[in-house]
Amino acid sequence: MRTIKICICLLSVIITLFYIIKYIANDVDFCLDTGYCKEGLSLNTEFGQIIVNQENCINNSGIWISNKKYCKFK
Repeated sequence: MRTIKICICLLSVIITLFYIIKYIANDVDFCLDTGYCKEGLSLNTEFGQIIVNQENCINNSGIWISNKKYCKFK
């Protein structure tokens, strides 16, 4: 009985970790949640689809972080 409880706990931890890793690896979700979008990411905006780069970042009221190649959208 104890072995079954341990297996169930381990399985639930593994499933939780899988979903956390899957979420962190998704750049679009990270971008939408935090506002930090890495260069080359394609986003749909109210003005249409854009590719994140320095020019589009500045044109869309963002702050370009050149050493990390990220845009911080407000």
